[in-house]
Amino acid sequence: YPKFLFSSKNRIFAALQTGMANNLKALFNSLRPAFSITKDSAMPAPGAFTLAICSIIKDENDYLAEWINYHLKTGVQHFFIYDNDSRVPLYDTLRSLDLLRYATVIKTIGKAMQIKAYDHCLKTFGSTAQWMAFIDVDEFMVAKTTHGNLPVFLKEYEGYGSIGMNSLVFGSSGHQQKSKLPQLENFTMRAEEAFGPNRHIKNILQPRSTEKALGAHSFAYRDGKFCVNENFERIDGSCSDVSVNKIQLNHYYCRSFEEYEAKISRGYGDNSKKRTVDE
Repeated sequence: YPKFLFSSKNRIFAALQTGMANNLKALFNSLRPAFSITKDSAMPAPGAFTLAICSIIKDENDYLAEWINYHLKTGVQHFFIYDNDSRVPLYDTLRSLDLLRYATVIKTIGKAMQIKAYDHCLKTFGSTAQWMAFIDVDEFMVAKTTHGNLPVFLKEYEGYGSIGMNSLVFGSSGHQQKSKLPQLENFTMRAEEAFGPNRHIKNILQPRSTEKALGAHSFAYRDGKFCVNENFERIDGSCSDVSVNKIQLNHYYCRSFEEYEAKISRGYGDNSKKRTVDE
Protein backbone atom coordinates (compact mmCIF):
# COMPACT_ATOMS: atom_id res chain seq x y z
CA TYR A 1 0.00 0.00 0.00
CA PRO A 2 1.18 3.60 -0.59
CA LYS A 3 3.15 4.87 2.40
CA PHE A 4 1.01 8.01 2.74
CA LEU A 5 -1.92 5.85 3.89
CA PHE A 6 -0.03 5.04 7.06
CA SER A 7 1.05 8.57 7.86
CA SER A 8 -0.16 9.62 11.31
CA LYS A 9 -1.38 12.82 9.66
CA ASN A 10 -3.50 11.00 7.14
CA ARG A 11 -7.23 11.08 7.86
CA ILE A 12 -7.73 7.61 6.41
CA PHE A 13 -5.14 6.22 8.80
CA ALA A 14 -6.79 8.05 11.70
CA ALA A 15 -10.13 6.55 10.72
CA LEU A 16 -8.58 3.11 10.55
CA GLN A 17 -7.07 3.61 14.00
CA THR A 18 -10.41 4.71 15.43
CA GLY A 19 -12.24 1.81 13.82
CA MET A 20 -9.70 -0.69 15.08
CA ALA A 21 -9.88 0.75 18.58
CA ASN A 22 -13.67 0.54 18.62
CA ASN A 23 -13.60 -2.99 17.25
CA LEU A 24 -11.03 -4.07 19.83
CA LYS A 25 -13.08 -2.49 22.61
CA ALA A 26 -16.21 -4.26 21.39
CA LEU A 27 -14.32 -7.55 21.17
CA PHE A 28 -12.88 -7.08 24.65
CA ASN A 29 -16.30 -6.31 26.12
CA SER A 30 -17.82 -9.32 24.36
CA LEU A 31 -15.29 -11.58 26.06
CA ARG A 32 -16.06 -10.16 29.51
CA PRO A 33 -19.03 -11.63 31.40
CA ALA A 34 -22.10 -9.39 31.36
CA PHE A 35 -22.47 -9.89 35.11
CA SER A 36 -19.73 -10.41 37.66
CA ILE A 37 -20.10 -10.20 41.43
CA THR A 38 -17.69 -7.68 42.86
CA LYS A 39 -14.92 -9.16 44.95
CA ASP A 40 -15.66 -9.06 48.69
CA SER A 41 -19.34 -8.37 48.04
CA ALA A 42 -21.74 -10.08 50.42
CA MET A 43 -22.97 -13.51 49.26
CA PRO A 44 -26.16 -14.12 51.27
CA ALA A 45 -27.34 -17.60 52.18
CA PRO A 46 -30.69 -19.00 51.01
CA GLY A 47 -33.56 -17.71 53.10
CA ALA A 48 -31.45 -14.96 54.64
CA PHE A 49 -33.95 -12.14 54.12
CA THR A 50 -37.63 -11.39 54.33
CA LEU A 51 -37.31 -8.44 51.93
CA ALA A 52 -34.56 -7.34 49.53
CA ILE A 53 -34.32 -4.88 46.66
CA CYS A 54 -32.86 -5.43 43.20
CA SER A 55 -31.85 -2.34 41.24
CA ILE A 56 -29.72 -1.53 38.21
CA ILE A 57 -27.91 1.79 38.58
CA LYS A 58 -25.59 3.93 36.46
CA ASP A 59 -23.77 7.04 37.73
CA GLU A 60 -26.26 7.78 40.50
CA ASN A 61 -23.76 7.47 43.32
CA ASP A 62 -24.92 10.66 45.04
CA TYR A 63 -28.37 9.20 45.75
CA LEU A 64 -27.35 5.86 47.26
CA ALA A 65 -27.06 6.92 50.89
CA GLU A 66 -30.54 8.45 51.15
CA TRP A 67 -32.21 5.65 49.18
CA ILE A 68 -30.60 2.79 51.11
CA ASN A 69 -30.97 4.36 54.56
CA TYR A 70 -34.63 5.15 53.88
CA HIS A 71 -35.44 1.60 52.81
CA LEU A 72 -33.52 0.06 55.69
CA LYS A 73 -35.94 1.91 57.98
CA THR A 74 -38.90 0.37 56.14
CA GLY A 75 -37.68 -3.19 56.74
CA VAL A 76 -35.59 -3.87 53.62
CA GLN A 77 -32.63 -6.00 54.69
CA HIS A 78 -30.43 -6.22 51.62
CA PHE A 79 -29.76 -4.60 48.23
CA PHE A 80 -28.66 -6.39 45.06
CA ILE A 81 -27.14 -3.54 43.09
CA TYR A 82 -26.26 -3.97 39.44
CA ASP A 83 -23.61 -1.36 38.60
CA ASN A 84 -24.10 -0.63 34.90
CA ASP A 85 -20.68 0.80 33.98
CA SER A 86 -20.74 3.69 36.46
CA ARG A 87 -17.77 6.05 36.07
CA VAL A 88 -17.11 5.82 39.81
CA PRO A 89 -17.77 2.21 40.87
CA LEU A 90 -20.79 1.94 43.13
CA TYR A 91 -18.85 -0.55 45.23
CA ASP A 92 -16.37 2.19 46.16
CA THR A 93 -19.14 4.63 47.03
CA LEU A 94 -20.96 2.10 49.21
CA ARG A 95 -17.73 1.24 51.00
CA SER A 96 -17.01 4.92 51.70
CA LEU A 97 -20.56 5.29 53.09
CA ASP A 98 -20.16 2.20 55.30
CA LEU A 99 -23.17 0.65 53.54
CA LEU A 100 -21.42 -2.23 51.79
CA ARG A 101 -22.53 -4.69 54.48
CA TYR A 102 -26.10 -4.29 53.20
CA ALA A 103 -25.28 -4.77 49.54
CA THR A 104 -24.16 -7.23 46.93
CA VAL A 105 -22.71 -5.35 43.96
CA ILE A 106 -22.74 -6.94 40.52
CA LYS A 107 -20.69 -5.34 37.76
CA THR A 108 -22.89 -5.07 34.68
CA ILE A 109 -21.59 -4.47 31.15
CA GLY A 110 -23.63 -3.31 28.19
CA LYS A 111 -26.60 -1.17 27.22
CA ALA A 112 -30.28 -1.84 27.89
CA MET A 113 -29.40 -4.40 30.57
CA GLN A 114 -32.29 -3.87 32.98
CA ILE A 115 -34.39 -6.91 32.08
CA LYS A 116 -31.32 -9.15 31.83
CA ALA A 117 -30.18 -7.91 35.24
CA TYR A 118 -33.58 -8.67 36.74
CA ASP A 119 -33.47 -12.20 35.36
CA HIS A 120 -29.92 -12.68 36.63
CA CYS A 121 -30.99 -11.52 40.08
CA LEU A 122 -33.95 -13.88 40.17
CA LYS A 123 -31.85 -16.87 39.13
CA THR A 124 -28.76 -16.07 41.19
CA PHE A 125 -30.18 -14.51 44.34
CA GLY A 126 -33.88 -15.33 44.30
CA SER A 127 -33.51 -18.03 46.93
CA THR A 128 -32.09 -15.54 49.44
CA ALA A 129 -35.32 -13.59 50.01
CA GLN A 130 -39.00 -14.27 50.52
CA TRP A 131 -39.83 -10.95 48.86
CA MET A 132 -37.81 -8.91 46.38
CA ALA A 133 -38.68 -5.42 45.09
CA PHE A 134 -37.53 -4.38 41.62
CA ILE A 135 -37.27 -0.60 41.70
CA ASP A 136 -34.93 2.24 40.70
CA VAL A 137 -32.84 4.53 42.88
CA ASP A 138 -35.27 7.41 42.25
CA GLU A 139 -38.18 5.38 43.67
CA PHE A 140 -39.20 5.11 47.33
CA MET A 141 -41.73 2.57 48.64
CA VAL A 142 -44.27 3.88 51.15
CA ALA A 143 -46.44 1.41 53.10
CA LYS A 144 -49.23 3.64 54.41
CA THR A 145 -51.27 1.20 56.50
CA THR A 146 -48.42 -0.25 58.58
CA HIS A 147 -46.58 2.96 59.50
CA GLY A 148 -44.03 2.32 56.75
CA ASN A 149 -43.23 -1.27 57.76
CA LEU A 150 -43.03 -3.22 54.50
CA PRO A 151 -42.56 -6.80 55.80
CA VAL A 152 -45.67 -6.43 57.98
CA PHE A 153 -47.58 -4.95 55.05
CA LEU A 154 -46.61 -7.83 52.76
CA LYS A 155 -47.97 -10.56 55.04
CA GLU A 156 -51.46 -10.13 53.57
CA TYR A 157 -50.15 -10.79 50.07
CA GLU A 158 -48.26 -14.04 50.68
CA GLY A 159 -50.78 -15.99 48.63
CA TYR A 160 -49.89 -14.08 45.47
CA GLY A 161 -46.88 -13.91 43.19
CA SER A 162 -46.48 -10.16 43.47
CA ILE A 163 -48.01 -6.89 44.53
CA GLY A 164 -47.93 -4.13 41.93
CA MET A 165 -47.39 -0.65 43.37
CA ASN A 166 -48.67 2.38 41.49
CA SER A 167 -46.33 5.34 41.18
CA LEU A 168 -46.89 8.90 42.26
CA VAL A 169 -44.66 10.99 40.02
CA PHE A 170 -42.89 13.96 41.62
CA GLY A 171 -41.53 16.84 39.56
CA SER A 172 -38.73 19.35 39.95
CA SER A 173 -40.60 21.56 42.46
CA GLY A 174 -39.15 24.45 40.48
CA HIS A 175 -35.49 23.54 41.08
CA GLN A 176 -33.12 24.23 38.20
CA GLN A 177 -29.84 23.16 39.82
CA LYS A 178 -28.84 20.06 41.75
CA SER A 179 -29.00 20.51 45.51
CA LYS A 180 -27.29 18.82 48.44
CA LEU A 181 -30.66 18.43 50.17
CA PRO A 182 -32.26 14.94 50.31
CA GLN A 183 -34.70 14.15 47.54
CA LEU A 184 -37.54 13.59 49.99
CA GLU A 185 -37.03 17.09 51.35
CA ASN A 186 -36.20 18.85 48.11
CA PHE A 187 -38.99 17.62 45.82
CA THR A 188 -42.41 17.88 47.43
CA MET A 189 -44.71 18.68 44.50
CA ARG A 190 -46.23 15.84 42.51
CA ALA A 191 -48.74 15.20 39.77
CA GLU A 192 -52.32 14.37 40.68
CA GLU A 193 -53.23 10.70 41.04
CA ALA A 194 -55.00 10.68 37.65
CA PHE A 195 -51.72 11.56 35.86
CA GLY A 196 -51.26 8.90 33.16
CA PRO A 197 -47.75 7.64 34.08
CA ASN A 198 -48.99 6.84 37.60
CA ARG A 199 -50.71 3.82 36.05
CA HIS A 200 -47.30 2.16 35.72
CA ILE A 201 -46.53 -0.34 38.44
CA LYS A 202 -43.39 -1.66 40.04
CA ASN A 203 -43.32 -5.07 41.70
CA ILE A 204 -42.56 -6.52 45.09
CA LEU A 205 -42.58 -10.20 44.21
CA GLN A 206 -41.92 -13.61 45.67
CA PRO A 207 -38.97 -15.04 43.70
CA ARG A 208 -40.02 -18.63 44.36
CA SER A 209 -43.24 -17.91 42.44
CA THR A 210 -41.59 -15.93 39.63
CA GLU A 211 -40.36 -17.34 36.33
CA LYS A 212 -38.75 -14.34 34.61
CA ALA A 213 -38.93 -10.61 33.90
CA LEU A 214 -41.09 -9.58 30.95
CA GLY A 215 -40.09 -5.94 31.25
CA ALA A 216 -39.20 -3.34 33.84
CA HIS A 217 -42.79 -3.36 35.11
CA SER A 218 -44.01 -6.93 34.70
CA PHE A 219 -42.99 -10.54 35.34
CA ALA A 220 -44.11 -14.05 34.44
CA TYR A 221 -45.14 -16.23 37.35
CA ARG A 222 -45.31 -19.96 38.00
CA ASP A 223 -47.56 -22.36 39.90
CA GLY A 224 -50.69 -20.40 39.03
CA LYS A 225 -49.51 -17.26 40.83
CA PHE A 226 -50.06 -13.74 39.53
CA CYS A 227 -49.69 -10.08 40.40
CA VAL A 228 -52.33 -8.10 42.30
CA ASN A 229 -52.74 -4.48 43.28
CA GLU A 230 -53.17 -3.29 46.86
CA ASN A 231 -56.87 -4.27 46.70
CA PHE A 232 -56.06 -7.86 45.66
CA GLU A 233 -57.26 -7.21 42.10
CA ARG A 234 -55.33 -9.07 39.42
CA ILE A 235 -52.88 -7.12 37.23
CA ASP A 236 -51.86 -8.50 33.84
CA GLY A 237 -49.14 -6.37 32.32
CA SER A 238 -47.31 -3.19 33.28
CA CYS A 239 -50.18 -0.89 34.26
CA SER A 240 -53.26 -0.76 36.43
CA ASP A 241 -55.89 1.71 37.55
CA VAL A 242 -54.24 3.95 40.12
CA SER A 243 -54.83 2.92 43.72
CA VAL A 244 -52.54 4.31 46.40
CA ASN A 245 -54.54 4.13 49.61
CA LYS A 246 -52.40 1.39 51.17
CA ILE A 247 -49.03 1.59 49.39
CA GLN A 248 -47.45 3.96 46.89
CA LEU A 249 -44.17 4.33 45.06
CA ASN A 250 -42.83 7.87 45.21
CA HIS A 251 -41.08 8.36 41.88
CA TYR A 252 -38.73 11.34 41.73
CA TYR A 253 -38.69 11.15 37.98
CA CYS A 254 -36.79 14.26 36.97
CA ARG A 255 -35.39 15.88 40.15
CA SER A 256 -33.96 19.29 39.14
CA PHE A 257 -33.60 20.31 35.49
CA GLU A 258 -29.83 19.82 35.76
CA GLU A 259 -30.33 16.29 37.08
CA TYR A 260 -32.95 15.56 34.45
CA GLU A 261 -30.49 16.42 31.70
CA ALA A 262 -28.03 13.97 33.25
CA LYS A 263 -30.77 11.32 33.32
CA ILE A 264 -31.50 11.88 29.63
CA SER A 265 -27.83 11.41 28.78
CA ARG A 266 -27.73 8.04 30.61
CA GLY A 267 -30.45 6.64 28.37
CA TYR A 268 -33.04 3.97 29.12
CA GLY A 269 -32.28 0.93 31.21
CA ASP A 270 -34.50 -1.48 29.27
CA ASN A 271 -34.02 -0.43 25.63
CA SER A 272 -31.53 1.32 23.36
CA LYS A 273 -33.70 4.24 22.26
CA LYS A 274 -32.34 7.72 22.82
CA ARG A 275 -34.10 9.81 25.45
CA THR A 276 -35.14 13.41 24.87
CA VAL A 277 -35.83 16.25 27.31
CA ASP A 278 -39.40 16.51 25.98
CA GLU A 279 -40.37 12.92 26.79
